[in-house]
Amino acid sequence: MKYRILSLSLALALPLTACDRASTETPTTDTSASPIAESPVTEPSLTDDWQAYTEKNGRYQIKFPEKPIENNQQQQTPQGQTVEITTAIYEDEPNKRVYVSSVNEMPLPEGATFDVEKGLDGGRDGATRSTNSTVVSEEKIDYDGLPGRSIVMSTPEGAKIKMNMLINAQQEKAMFYQVWVAAQDGNIDFPEAQAFLDSLEIARTEEQ
Repeated sequence: MKYRILSLSLALALPLTACDRASTETPTTDTSASPIAESPVTEPSLTDDWQAYTEKNGRYQIKFPEKPIENNQQQQTPQGQTVEITTAIYEDEPNKRVYVSSVNEMPLPEGATFDVEKGLDGGRDGATRSTNSTVVSEEKIDYDGLPGRSIVMSTPEGAKIKMNMLINAQQEKAMFYQVWVAAQDGNIDFPEAQAFLDSLEIARTEEQ
């Protein structure tokens, strides 16, 4: 399970071509970070003793059951741009579960605007291709004012993945956030899974 999951964590962060040509450029805004915005948390007592993780650039915080391993890689977009993907991974080996969070910028060609729904479609399609999985369920979500998708996927081996994808396109550099849990036995309804997904707190710019 380990190597399949690690490959998924990298493949999920590639919806980088979801843009439409426009006659005007994307407006520039102040992207200085303000305090982390609060988000709804289910079963708060469950995460009290968990490990708080802050992404290296302060773009989000989240709580893992134990200290995660941070992985930073650079990948090329179809337009030839280099994008850094920052991923945090915790593997619960006894229970054969994996917890993952990641973020990456979504660069746009000059004069283009970002299509959020196409970006989310691209993230979903990339995830299913990389794991040879199928979508069991998918719904649109709004998390702390950001559009996203909640997706459940199933692999031929019986593992299941529950993933939340979010896009913040309300600033100069659009950001793509992913938080997901995978369970080899196919049970993704355990309390820790939802508590992990709900512990995400995204840093917002002052104008947001």
